[in-house]
Amino acid sequence: MVQKQAPFIRLSGITLMLLQTLWCGGIWIVAYLVNPVLVQAGGRYPDIVIMLSQVMIGLALVCTGIVLAFCLAERGFKALRYAYEKLLAAVMAAQAIGFIGLVYLPAMIDVFLAVIALLAVFVVIYSVQHLREEKG
Repeated sequence: MVQKQAPFIRLSGITLMLLQTLWCGGIWIVAYLVNPVLVQAGGRYPDIVIMLSQVMIGLALVCTGIVLAFCLAERGFKALRYAYEKLLAAVMAAQAIGFIGLVYLPAMIDVFLAVIALLAVFVVIYSVQHLREEKG
């Protein structure tokens, strides 16, 4: 019988969901609630929108880094063969580009936040699907 290796982190489900809620929820709130309201109220791109976006992208980068670090600590760099870890690496790259990009191209804030928020959806869908498979 071939033993199926779990392509997923061995963090507890609660810890994983808390980290994902922090960064995915934060990015979605900034991208689709706070940003449009502040832009409409204060002009094109007030400084508060850019600062808040950088803070949330920075928090997302830290949370994603923690999850990826646990994956790498558990299985080493062979963990990058699995889809979840590849997705986390892609999300971290997008977050780093967005964090740095907001400094040099603040007019692209909508694009940066939309890409990061879309990737966050894929991470959450993948992790919830995997947690259901483990329980069921």
